[in-house]
Amino acid sequence: MDNITNSLAEYSSTVNQYADKIGNALLPVASILILTFFLFDILSWNRRLGQEGGSLTIQLWMEVALGYVIAFILVYNFSEIFDFIVLVFNKGIALVNGILPKNTFKSDMDTSGISGWISKQVVNLIGKFTELIADVIAKLLVFMRFFQMYILKAVGPLIIAFFMSEQTRQIAINFFKLFASYALQGLLLVIIVKLYPALVTDDLFKASDGDWATAFASIAKSIVYIIALFGSQRLAKTLLNAM
Repeated sequence: MDNITNSLAEYSSTVNQYADKIGNALLPVASILILTFFLFDILSWNRRLGQEGGSLTIQLWMEVALGYVIAFILVYNFSEIFDFIVLVFNKGIALVNGILPKNTFKSDMDTSGISGWISKQVVNLIGKFTELIADVIAKLLVFMRFFQMYILKAVGPLIIAFFMSEQTRQIAINFFKLFASYALQGLLLVIIVKLYPALVTDDLFKASDGDWATAFASIAKSIVYIIALFGSQRLAKTLLNAM
């Protein structure tokens, strides 16, 4: 979790460069899409005004063209746009990370009340295994978060171009929401990793007898922790209403 506040360039400069190269390679296709949308928009206005006995004016040409000039600016600065989105959420992650204690999740397995050496070792092994799995999953989710953002950044120019057409604008909006949800997931992961250990310190999972109930409650803490980690992406998409 130490690298969760890294920028896309800091996490993997090589993959980030590849994503930028792919995006730059797609710029001509994105430009063709924008020009096509512009042509259809002009033809639509011309047909609409023709039905009303009017015609395209220089002012209308300029107003329509201005929107597509902005589209070109956005498309050709796609890398900076995505880097800025990550930067904003990373600032939030750093602020939250700075005010919360450096808690680390431990299942705190207590087998003192369990009879039999073999039973104790088996329960301890299961507890340590689930705790290890939870730690690995947290790291894998951070990895997948960055990987997904690299993929979205690579195809960014094509999807941004869809924003200029009313029929396809929602695709571009959902695309930005999806990218932002991965950026937001980093903040949710930090909150889960920091708050969950404090939450289970004095809660319904805690018992003091060291019996089978206590042991399985400790294992349950790890399982719930894993579920919470996996749910971070769905929660992020839900919060941003990303499809």
